[in-house]
Amino acid sequence: MAQRWMLLGRFQTLGEAELLVAALAKEGIGADLRGRHAVAIEPEPVEVWVQERNAARANAVLVGTQEAVVEKESICPRCGEPSPASFERCWKCEAVLPR
Repeated sequence: MAQRWMLLGRFQTLGEAELLVAALAKEGIGADLRGRHAVAIEPEPVEVWVQERNAARANAVLVGTQEAVVEKESICPRCGEPSPASFERCWKCEAVLPR
């Protein structure tokens, strides 16, 4: 019996789609990347497709990767400017940021 495929997501860049495909592979989920060559010609979204039987697990991976992208901020105790949580020092005044 042939497996049915489902669209998991559309991405504006090939890199975003490839990162998701890599995260899916790490969880043992195969994926099909569609439109990877068209993106070089026209700004069309790149699609990631998964087999229907893997859709729930794949969606959980997708949500997890999207949550990882949202980066928290640290507020500088000296000047009050927000900086990405990965920074050790404030981008504006170079004070040490709290961890």
